[in-house]
Amino acid sequence: MVQRQALAGLLWSTQIYIFDVNQWFEGDNPKCPPPESRKRSRNKHWRHLNSMRILSMPDKWEYPWFAAWDLAFQCVTLSLVDPGFAKDNLWFLLFEQFQHINGQIPAYEWEFSDLTPSGARMGRLARL
Repeated sequence: MVQRQALAGLLWSTQIYIFDVNQWFEGDNPKCPPPESRKRSRNKHWRHLNSMRILSMPDKWEYPWFAAWDLAFQCVTLSLVDPGFAKDNLWFLLFEQFQHINGQIPAYEWEFSDLTPSGARMGRLARL
């Protein structure tokens, strides 16, 4: 019963993750552009990141943002009930919409360039 509840929680926390970093920097209304300070803020080297994917999130209510570290660990457990979904989530990190040209995968939404242990490991896996 505990495992069933845990797996249900993982399945419940999947959601569509829509984030176009370039559009966030440029704004979506030419008549009302974002402040210039935004162009010097976090994730400025990740303008290529454009996600319209269904991903496993850390927690739909408390932490509803992307984190590669959490996603990788959740996919191990998700593979018990939906191996295809788990595999797709890991592959998404290696697509050109996510992965940086230097091979780094985004760490988490607040600063994609941060280095996390999982980011370093998955970057090595991508090169294999």
